[in-house]
Amino acid sequence: MKTTRKHPAATRHFGTRTLCLLMSLVMALSLVQVSVFATEAPAQVMSGNYVLNKDGTISEDGSGNAVTAATARTQGDYTLTKTAAANSSRGENWFNVTVQVGTTQTITTNDAAVVLVIDTSGSMAYCAECGGEKSHSSTCKYYNKNKHNNDVTLEQSRMAATITEAKAFVQNLKDSNSGGKVYVSVVRFSGFSQSDASLVRNWTDVSTDAGAAAVKNSINSTNLFARGGTNLEAGLMMARNLLNVTAASIGGGSVNISALANKYTVLLTDGQPTARCNTDHTGLGAISDYNEDGDGSATSTAEYEETVSMAAQVKTLSKLYTICYGTSGAPLTATTTIGAYLRDSIATASTSDVTYAFNTDNLTALDNAFAAIATSASSGSTGGGTQVIDPMGAEVVLDQDSVSVTGGTAAKTATALIWTLDPATASTSTTGGVTTYTYTMTYSVRLATEKQDFAQNTYYPTNGYTYLSVPQTSG
Repeated sequence: MKTTRKHPAATRHFGTRTLCLLMSLVMALSLVQVSVFATEAPAQVMSGNYVLNKDGTISEDGSGNAVTAATARTQGDYTLTKTAAANSSRGENWFNVTVQVGTTQTITTNDAAVVLVIDTSGSMAYCAECGGEKSHSSTCKYYNKNKHNNDVTLEQSRMAATITEAKAFVQNLKDSNSGGKVYVSVVRFSGFSQSDASLVRNWTDVSTDAGAAAVKNSINSTNLFARGGTNLEAGLMMARNLLNVTAASIGGGSVNISALANKYTVLLTDGQPTARCNTDHTGLGAISDYNEDGDGSATSTAEYEETVSMAAQVKTLSKLYTICYGTSGAPLTATTTIGAYLRDSIATASTSDVTYAFNTDNLTALDNAFAAIATSASSGSTGGGTQVIDPMGAEVVLDQDSVSVTGGTAAKTATALIWTLDPATASTSTTGGVTTYTYTMTYSVRLATEKQDFAQNTYYPTNGYTYLSVPQTSG
Protein backbone atom coordinates (compact mmCIF):
# COMPACT_ATOMS: atom_id res chain seq x y z
CA MET A 1 0.00 0.00 0.00
CA LYS A 2 1.26 3.42 -0.85
CA THR A 3 0.91 6.71 0.88
CA THR A 4 1.78 10.18 -0.33
CA ARG A 5 2.86 11.30 3.14
CA LYS A 6 6.42 12.56 3.39
CA HIS A 7 8.65 10.68 5.80
CA PRO A 8 11.42 12.66 7.49
CA ALA A 9 14.59 10.60 7.24
CA ALA A 10 18.13 11.77 6.60
CA THR A 11 21.65 11.13 7.71
CA ARG A 12 24.44 13.65 7.88
CA HIS A 13 27.55 11.83 6.69
CA PHE A 14 29.13 13.93 3.96
CA GLY A 15 25.94 15.44 2.57
CA THR A 16 23.80 12.31 2.60
CA ARG A 17 20.21 12.98 1.64
CA THR A 18 17.07 10.84 1.66
CA LEU A 19 15.04 10.25 -1.48
CA CYS A 20 11.50 10.13 -0.14
CA LEU A 21 9.95 7.10 -1.77
CA LEU A 22 7.35 6.33 0.88
CA MET A 23 4.97 3.44 0.74
CA SER A 24 3.06 1.33 3.16
CA LEU A 25 1.78 -2.04 2.03
CA VAL A 26 -1.37 -3.02 3.91
CA MET A 27 -2.76 -6.50 3.94
CA ALA A 28 -6.46 -6.10 4.62
CA LEU A 29 -7.42 -9.05 6.78
CA SER A 30 -11.12 -9.67 7.27
CA LEU A 31 -11.86 -12.63 9.51
CA VAL A 32 -15.61 -12.34 9.39
CA GLN A 33 -16.38 -16.01 9.98
CA VAL A 34 -13.68 -16.80 12.48
CA SER A 35 -13.19 -15.91 16.09
CA VAL A 36 -9.73 -14.92 17.18
CA PHE A 37 -8.87 -18.35 18.57
CA ALA A 38 -10.91 -20.50 16.21
CA THR A 39 -9.11 -22.88 13.86
CA GLU A 40 -11.91 -25.08 12.62
CA ALA A 41 -12.88 -22.78 9.71
CA PRO A 42 -10.68 -21.14 7.02
CA ALA A 43 -10.04 -17.43 7.36
CA GLN A 44 -11.74 -15.14 4.87
CA VAL A 45 -8.79 -13.04 3.69
CA MET A 46 -8.87 -10.07 1.38
CA SER A 47 -5.35 -9.10 0.35
CA GLY A 48 -3.95 -6.27 -1.74
CA ASN A 49 -2.61 -2.74 -1.66
CA TYR A 50 -4.80 -0.04 -0.16
CA VAL A 51 -4.58 3.65 0.58
CA LEU A 52 -3.68 4.26 4.20
CA ASN A 53 -5.07 7.22 6.13
CA LYS A 54 -2.84 9.21 8.46
CA ASP A 55 -4.45 7.51 11.47
CA GLY A 56 -3.58 4.06 10.11
CA THR A 57 -7.10 3.17 8.94
CA ILE A 58 -7.94 2.10 5.40
CA SER A 59 -9.44 4.74 3.11
CA GLU A 60 -12.92 3.90 1.85
CA ASP A 61 -14.94 5.28 -1.03
CA GLY A 62 -18.51 6.56 -0.77
CA SER A 63 -19.87 3.02 -0.96
CA GLY A 64 -17.74 1.76 1.92
CA ASN A 65 -15.27 -0.08 -0.29
CA ALA A 66 -11.56 0.01 0.47
CA VAL A 67 -9.62 2.29 -1.88
CA THR A 68 -7.00 0.26 -3.68
CA ALA A 69 -3.67 1.47 -5.05
CA ALA A 70 -1.03 0.35 -7.50
CA THR A 71 1.82 -1.78 -6.15
CA ALA A 72 4.64 0.52 -7.31
CA ARG A 73 5.83 4.05 -6.60
CA THR A 74 8.23 5.86 -8.95
CA GLN A 75 10.25 8.93 -8.08
CA GLY A 76 13.21 10.17 -10.10
CA ASP A 77 15.15 7.20 -11.46
CA TYR A 78 13.86 4.71 -8.88
CA THR A 79 10.79 2.48 -8.76
CA LEU A 80 9.90 0.80 -5.48
CA THR A 81 7.45 -2.11 -5.71
CA LYS A 82 5.86 -4.12 -2.93
CA THR A 83 3.44 -7.04 -3.13
CA ALA A 84 2.13 -9.69 -0.75
CA ALA A 85 0.37 -13.03 -1.14
CA ALA A 86 -1.02 -15.64 1.22
CA ASN A 87 1.38 -18.53 1.87
CA SER A 88 -0.94 -21.52 2.24
CA SER A 89 1.98 -23.94 2.42
CA ARG A 90 2.94 -22.50 5.83
CA GLY A 91 -0.58 -22.49 7.14
CA GLU A 92 -3.22 -20.01 8.17
CA ASN A 93 -2.29 -16.29 8.45
CA TRP A 94 1.13 -16.59 6.78
CA PHE A 95 2.06 -14.24 3.94
CA ASN A 96 4.98 -13.78 1.58
CA VAL A 97 6.12 -10.21 0.96
CA THR A 98 8.22 -9.21 -2.07
CA VAL A 99 10.00 -5.85 -2.28
CA GLN A 100 11.74 -4.73 -5.48
CA VAL A 101 13.81 -1.69 -6.41
CA GLY A 102 14.42 -0.97 -10.08
CA THR A 103 16.71 1.72 -11.45
CA THR A 104 18.79 2.51 -14.50
CA GLN A 105 21.37 4.11 -12.23
CA THR A 106 24.26 2.32 -10.58
CA ILE A 107 23.48 2.45 -6.88
CA THR A 108 25.68 4.85 -4.93
CA THR A 109 27.31 3.44 -1.81
CA ASN A 110 28.82 5.05 1.23
CA ASP A 111 32.15 3.34 0.65
CA ALA A 112 35.16 5.66 0.45
CA ALA A 113 38.03 6.11 -1.98
CA VAL A 114 41.28 7.87 -1.04
CA VAL A 115 44.14 8.84 -3.38
CA LEU A 116 47.48 9.50 -1.69
CA VAL A 117 49.58 11.86 -3.84
CA ILE A 118 53.17 12.05 -2.55
CA ASP A 119 55.91 14.46 -3.59
CA THR A 120 59.19 12.64 -4.37
CA SER A 121 61.18 15.65 -5.57
CA GLY A 122 64.80 16.15 -4.54
CA SER A 123 63.99 18.36 -1.55
CA MET A 124 62.17 15.46 0.11
CA ALA A 125 65.70 14.24 1.00
CA TYR A 126 66.08 17.22 3.33
CA CYS A 127 65.96 16.70 7.11
CA ALA A 128 62.50 15.83 8.42
CA GLU A 129 63.01 18.05 11.48
CA CYS A 130 65.16 21.06 10.66
CA GLY A 131 64.82 21.09 6.86
CA GLY A 132 68.59 20.98 6.39
CA GLU A 133 69.53 20.13 2.83
CA LYS A 134 72.70 18.20 3.57
CA SER A 135 73.44 18.59 7.26
CA HIS A 136 71.48 19.20 10.45
CA SER A 137 71.26 22.61 12.08
CA SER A 138 72.70 22.92 15.57
CA THR A 139 69.16 23.07 17.03
CA CYS A 140 67.94 19.95 15.22
CA LYS A 141 66.97 16.92 17.27
CA TYR A 142 69.31 14.84 15.08
CA TYR A 143 72.33 17.12 15.63
CA ASN A 144 75.12 15.59 17.68
CA LYS A 145 77.80 18.03 18.80
CA ASN A 146 80.17 15.16 19.50
CA LYS A 147 80.06 14.00 15.91
CA HIS A 148 82.21 15.49 13.22
CA ASN A 149 79.72 14.46 10.54
CA ASN A 150 76.13 15.67 10.94
CA ASP A 151 74.98 14.84 7.41
CA VAL A 152 71.30 14.08 6.86
CA THR A 153 70.78 10.34 6.39
CA LEU A 154 67.99 8.68 4.43
CA GLU A 155 66.33 7.59 7.68
CA GLN A 156 66.25 11.23 8.88
CA SER A 157 64.75 12.65 5.68
CA ARG A 158 61.32 14.03 4.89
CA MET A 159 60.87 11.11 2.51
CA ALA A 160 61.46 8.54 5.26
CA ALA A 161 59.10 10.39 7.60
CA THR A 162 56.44 10.53 4.89
CA ILE A 163 56.75 6.80 4.23
CA THR A 164 56.31 6.05 7.94
CA GLU A 165 53.32 8.34 8.34
CA ALA A 166 51.65 7.28 5.09
CA LYS A 167 51.74 3.67 6.27
CA ALA A 168 50.19 4.72 9.59
CA PHE A 169 47.56 6.71 7.67
CA VAL A 170 46.49 3.60 5.76
CA GLN A 171 46.27 1.63 9.00
CA ASN A 172 44.20 4.41 10.57
CA LEU A 173 41.78 4.28 7.64
CA LYS A 174 41.33 0.57 8.24
CA ASP A 175 41.02 0.84 12.02
CA SER A 176 38.60 3.80 11.88
CA ASN A 177 36.36 2.20 9.28
CA SER A 178 32.82 1.62 10.57
CA GLY A 179 31.60 -1.01 8.15
CA GLY A 180 32.08 0.09 4.54
CA LYS A 181 34.89 -0.51 2.12
CA VAL A 182 37.83 1.90 1.90
CA TYR A 183 39.67 1.91 -1.40
CA VAL A 184 43.15 3.45 -1.50
CA SER A 185 45.53 4.21 -4.36
CA VAL A 186 49.00 5.79 -4.15
CA VAL A 187 50.67 8.18 -6.61
CA ARG A 188 54.19 9.67 -6.57
CA PHE A 189 55.25 12.76 -8.53
CA SER A 190 58.40 14.76 -9.21
CA GLY A 191 59.95 14.94 -12.68
CA PHE A 192 63.06 15.52 -14.77
CA SER A 193 65.24 12.69 -13.47
CA GLN A 194 62.30 10.29 -13.07
CA SER A 195 58.77 10.22 -14.49
CA ASP A 196 56.65 13.21 -13.59
CA ALA A 197 53.94 11.02 -12.02
CA SER A 198 53.38 7.30 -11.71
CA LEU A 199 51.10 4.84 -9.97
CA VAL A 200 52.65 3.24 -6.88
CA ARG A 201 49.53 1.24 -5.96
CA ASN A 202 46.28 0.89 -7.86
CA TRP A 203 42.91 0.82 -6.10
CA THR A 204 42.96 -1.64 -3.19
CA ASP A 205 40.39 -2.27 -0.43
CA VAL A 206 42.20 -1.52 2.83
CA SER A 207 39.23 -2.50 4.99
CA THR A 208 40.71 -6.02 4.84
CA ASP A 209 43.95 -7.05 6.53
CA ALA A 210 45.41 -8.28 3.25
CA GLY A 211 44.47 -5.10 1.39
CA ALA A 212 45.90 -2.79 4.05
CA ALA A 213 49.12 -4.81 4.16
CA ALA A 214 49.47 -4.68 0.37
CA VAL A 215 49.14 -0.90 0.25
CA LYS A 216 51.51 -0.37 3.18
CA ASN A 217 54.09 -2.68 1.60
CA SER A 218 54.00 -0.62 -1.61
CA ILE A 219 54.83 2.56 0.33
CA ASN A 220 58.57 1.98 0.57
CA SER A 221 61.91 3.59 -0.26
CA THR A 222 62.17 1.64 -3.51
CA ASN A 223 58.98 3.17 -4.90
CA LEU A 224 59.33 6.52 -3.15
CA PHE A 225 62.77 8.10 -3.38
CA ALA A 226 63.66 11.78 -3.50
CA ARG A 227 64.91 12.98 -6.87
CA GLY A 228 64.04 15.57 -9.50
CA GLY A 229 61.82 18.62 -9.80
CA THR A 230 58.21 19.26 -8.78
CA ASN A 231 55.53 18.72 -11.43
CA LEU A 232 52.59 19.09 -9.08
CA GLU A 233 50.18 19.30 -12.01
CA ALA A 234 51.20 15.79 -13.10
CA GLY A 235 50.53 14.35 -9.62
CA LEU A 236 47.08 15.91 -9.49
CA MET A 237 46.41 14.76 -13.06
CA MET A 238 47.09 11.15 -12.09
CA ALA A 239 44.80 11.55 -9.05
CA ARG A 240 42.03 12.87 -11.31
CA ASN A 241 42.43 9.89 -13.64
CA LEU A 242 42.18 7.45 -10.72
CA LEU A 243 39.02 9.14 -9.41
CA ASN A 244 37.43 8.77 -12.85
CA VAL A 245 37.93 4.99 -12.97
CA THR A 246 34.61 3.22 -13.59
CA ALA A 247 35.75 -0.40 -13.44
CA ALA A 248 38.58 -0.90 -10.95
CA SER A 249 39.56 -4.54 -10.56
CA ILE A 250 39.49 -5.09 -6.79
CA GLY A 251 39.29 -8.37 -4.91
CA GLY A 252 38.10 -10.34 -7.92
CA GLY A 253 35.30 -7.88 -8.68
CA SER A 254 34.78 -4.59 -10.47
CA VAL A 255 34.24 -1.32 -8.57
CA ASN A 256 33.00 1.95 -10.06
CA ILE A 257 35.23 4.37 -8.16
CA SER A 258 33.69 7.39 -9.87
CA ALA A 259 30.24 6.54 -8.46
CA LEU A 260 31.32 6.32 -4.81
CA ALA A 261 29.72 8.85 -2.48
CA ASN A 262 32.89 9.71 -0.58
CA LYS A 263 36.12 10.39 -2.43
CA TYR A 264 39.24 12.10 -1.06
CA THR A 265 42.61 13.17 -2.39
CA VAL A 266 45.48 13.70 0.05
CA LEU A 267 48.38 15.70 -1.42
CA LEU A 268 51.72 15.96 0.40
CA THR A 269 54.38 18.29 -0.96
CA ASP A 270 57.35 20.23 0.38
CA GLY A 271 57.71 22.67 -2.47
CA GLN A 272 56.26 24.85 -5.16
CA PRO A 273 55.38 23.71 -8.68
CA THR A 274 58.46 24.13 -10.89
CA ALA A 275 57.17 22.37 -14.02
CA ARG A 276 53.96 21.61 -15.89
CA CYS A 277 52.59 19.24 -18.52
CA ASN A 278 52.20 20.16 -22.19
CA THR A 279 49.55 17.46 -22.70
CA ASP A 280 46.50 16.38 -20.71
CA HIS A 281 47.18 12.70 -19.96
CA THR A 282 44.02 10.71 -19.14
CA GLY A 283 45.28 7.17 -18.51
CA LEU A 284 46.99 5.47 -15.58
CA GLY A 285 50.34 4.99 -17.30
CA ALA A 286 53.36 6.92 -16.05
CA ILE A 287 53.39 10.57 -17.10
CA SER A 288 56.69 11.86 -18.54
CA ASP A 289 55.94 15.39 -19.65
CA TYR A 290 58.26 17.67 -17.69
CA ASN A 291 58.29 21.24 -18.96
CA GLU A 292 60.08 24.03 -17.13
CA ASP A 293 59.37 27.63 -17.99
CA GLY A 294 62.53 28.70 -16.15
CA ASP A 295 65.47 27.03 -14.45
CA GLY A 296 63.33 24.95 -12.08
CA SER A 297 63.96 27.15 -9.06
CA ALA A 298 60.83 29.32 -9.32
CA THR A 299 57.17 29.03 -10.32
CA SER A 300 56.06 30.59 -13.58
CA THR A 301 52.60 32.04 -14.13
CA ALA A 302 51.70 29.10 -16.37
CA GLU A 303 52.93 26.53 -13.84
CA TYR A 304 50.98 28.31 -11.11
CA GLU A 305 47.74 28.54 -13.08
CA GLU A 306 47.79 25.09 -14.68
CA THR A 307 48.31 23.46 -11.29
CA VAL A 308 45.36 25.42 -9.88
CA SER A 309 43.25 24.35 -12.87
CA MET A 310 44.11 20.68 -12.38
CA ALA A 311 43.35 20.96 -8.64
CA ALA A 312 39.92 22.36 -9.54
CA GLN A 313 39.22 19.23 -11.61
CA VAL A 314 40.24 17.02 -8.70
CA LYS A 315 37.96 19.02 -6.38
CA THR A 316 34.94 18.36 -8.60
CA LEU A 317 35.56 14.65 -8.00
CA SER A 318 36.74 14.58 -4.37
CA LYS A 319 37.59 16.51 -1.25
CA LEU A 320 41.21 17.64 -1.63
CA TYR A 321 43.48 17.79 1.44
CA THR A 322 46.95 19.30 1.31
CA ILE A 323 49.93 18.84 3.62
CA CYS A 324 52.69 21.41 3.20
CA TYR A 325 55.85 19.89 4.66
CA GLY A 326 58.47 22.33 5.92
CA THR A 327 57.92 25.18 3.46
CA SER A 328 54.64 26.80 4.46
CA GLY A 329 56.23 30.20 5.08
CA ALA A 330 58.51 30.17 2.03
CA PRO A 331 57.59 32.72 -0.66
CA LEU A 332 55.95 31.45 -3.85
CA THR A 333 55.32 34.86 -5.38
CA ALA A 334 55.89 38.39 -4.17
CA THR A 335 52.58 38.26 -2.31
CA THR A 336 51.94 34.56 -1.62
CA THR A 337 53.66 31.87 0.44
CA ILE A 338 53.69 28.20 -0.54
CA GLY A 339 51.44 27.35 2.42
CA ALA A 340 48.91 30.03 1.46
CA TYR A 341 48.94 28.86 -2.18
CA LEU A 342 48.15 25.29 -1.18
CA ARG A 343 45.48 26.41 1.30
CA ASP A 344 43.73 29.02 -0.85
CA SER A 345 44.19 27.73 -4.41
CA ILE A 346 44.73 23.97 -4.23
CA ALA A 347 42.91 22.47 -1.20
CA THR A 348 39.17 22.28 -0.68
CA ALA A 349 38.06 25.32 1.31
CA SER A 350 38.11 24.53 5.03
CA THR A 351 34.94 24.83 7.10
CA SER A 352 34.24 25.26 10.79
CA ASP A 353 34.07 21.45 11.02
CA VAL A 354 36.80 20.25 8.65
CA THR A 355 40.33 21.50 7.96
CA TYR A 356 41.60 20.66 4.47
CA ALA A 357 45.00 22.41 4.45
CA PHE A 358 47.75 21.47 6.92
CA ASN A 359 51.21 22.94 7.50
CA THR A 360 53.82 20.69 9.10
CA ASP A 361 57.45 21.35 10.01
CA ASN A 362 58.41 18.13 11.75
CA LEU A 363 57.52 14.48 12.25
CA THR A 364 55.06 15.12 15.10
CA ALA A 365 53.11 17.69 13.10
CA LEU A 366 53.09 15.37 10.09
CA ASP A 367 51.73 12.55 12.23
CA ASN A 368 48.96 14.84 13.56
CA ALA A 369 48.00 15.98 10.06
CA PHE A 370 47.71 12.46 8.68
CA ALA A 371 45.74 11.33 11.75
CA ALA A 372 43.26 14.22 11.39
CA ILE A 373 42.72 13.46 7.71
CA ALA A 374 42.25 9.73 8.37
CA THR A 375 39.57 10.47 10.97
CA SER A 376 37.75 12.84 8.63
CA ALA A 377 37.91 10.54 5.61
CA SER A 378 36.93 7.32 7.38
CA SER A 379 33.84 8.91 8.98
CA GLY A 380 32.19 8.87 5.56
CA SER A 381 32.48 5.12 5.21
CA THR A 382 29.45 3.85 7.07
CA GLY A 383 28.61 0.85 4.96
CA GLY A 384 25.12 2.31 4.66
CA GLY A 385 24.92 2.93 0.95
CA THR A 386 21.51 3.09 -0.71
CA GLN A 387 19.11 1.42 1.70
CA VAL A 388 15.50 0.26 1.83
CA ILE A 389 14.08 0.78 5.30
CA ASP A 390 11.21 -1.66 5.82
CA PRO A 391 9.57 -1.71 9.29
CA MET A 392 7.13 -4.48 10.20
CA GLY A 393 3.49 -3.91 11.11
CA ALA A 394 2.57 -3.94 14.80
CA GLU A 395 0.39 -7.03 14.50
CA VAL A 396 2.68 -9.26 12.42
CA VAL A 397 5.71 -11.41 13.23
CA LEU A 398 8.67 -11.53 10.85
CA ASP A 399 10.27 -14.89 10.14
CA GLN A 400 13.90 -13.71 10.08
CA ASP A 401 15.13 -16.99 8.58
CA SER A 402 12.90 -16.49 5.54
CA VAL A 403 14.60 -13.29 4.35
CA SER A 404 16.17 -13.67 0.91
CA VAL A 405 17.96 -10.90 -0.99
CA THR A 406 19.21 -10.51 -4.55
CA GLY A 407 21.38 -7.41 -4.83
CA GLY A 408 22.76 -6.55 -1.40
CA THR A 409 22.46 -7.61 2.22
CA ALA A 410 19.69 -7.25 4.81
CA ALA A 411 20.15 -6.45 8.49
CA LYS A 412 17.33 -8.16 10.38
CA THR A 413 15.62 -7.37 13.65
CA ALA A 414 12.30 -8.54 15.01
CA THR A 415 10.62 -5.29 13.95
CA ALA A 416 12.41 -4.10 10.79
CA LEU A 417 14.58 -4.92 7.81
CA ILE A 418 17.34 -2.57 6.62
CA TRP A 419 18.34 -3.64 3.14
CA THR A 420 21.62 -2.26 1.74
CA LEU A 421 21.66 -2.42 -2.06
CA ASP A 422 24.70 -3.67 -3.97
CA PRO A 423 24.78 -3.40 -7.78
CA ALA A 424 27.44 -6.10 -8.02
CA THR A 425 24.89 -8.79 -7.09
CA ALA A 426 21.72 -7.25 -8.58
CA SER A 427 19.89 -8.69 -11.57
CA THR A 428 20.56 -6.65 -14.71
CA SER A 429 19.06 -6.32 -18.19
CA THR A 430 20.23 -4.10 -21.02
CA THR A 431 18.02 -2.70 -23.76
CA GLY A 432 19.08 -0.06 -26.26
CA GLY A 433 22.31 0.54 -24.38
CA VAL A 434 20.49 1.23 -21.08
CA THR A 435 21.10 -1.16 -18.19
CA THR A 436 18.36 -1.68 -15.60
CA TYR A 437 19.32 -2.94 -12.15
CA THR A 438 16.69 -4.94 -10.25
CA TYR A 439 17.04 -5.60 -6.53
CA THR A 440 14.68 -8.08 -4.87
CA MET A 441 13.97 -8.98 -1.25
CA THR A 442 11.41 -11.57 -0.12
CA TYR A 443 10.36 -12.68 3.35
CA SER A 444 7.46 -14.23 5.26
CA VAL A 445 5.32 -12.72 7.99
CA ARG A 446 2.62 -14.16 10.20
CA LEU A 447 -0.46 -12.40 11.52
CA ALA A 448 -0.14 -12.42 15.33
CA THR A 449 -3.67 -13.55 16.18
CA GLU A 450 -2.50 -14.59 19.64
CA LYS A 451 -2.06 -11.00 20.76
CA GLN A 452 -4.64 -9.85 23.27
CA ASP A 453 -5.44 -6.67 21.35
CA PHE A 454 -6.03 -8.50 18.08
CA ALA A 455 -9.54 -7.78 16.77
CA GLN A 456 -11.70 -9.42 14.14
CA ASN A 457 -12.96 -7.58 11.06
CA THR A 458 -9.99 -5.19 11.22
CA TYR A 459 -7.44 -4.26 8.59
CA TYR A 460 -3.87 -4.85 9.71
CA PRO A 461 -0.82 -3.57 7.82
CA THR A 462 1.98 -6.02 7.17
CA ASN A 463 4.43 -3.12 7.15
CA GLY A 464 5.01 0.46 8.18
CA TYR A 465 6.18 3.13 5.75
CA THR A 466 8.83 1.65 3.50
CA TYR A 467 11.27 4.15 2.02
CA LEU A 468 14.48 4.40 0.05
CA SER A 469 17.49 6.36 1.41
CA VAL A 470 20.01 7.40 -1.26
CA PRO A 471 23.46 8.86 -0.42
CA GLN A 472 24.45 11.98 -2.28
CA THR A 473 27.64 11.85 -4.31
CA SER A 474 30.50 14.11 -3.29
CA GLY A 475 32.14 16.81 -5.31
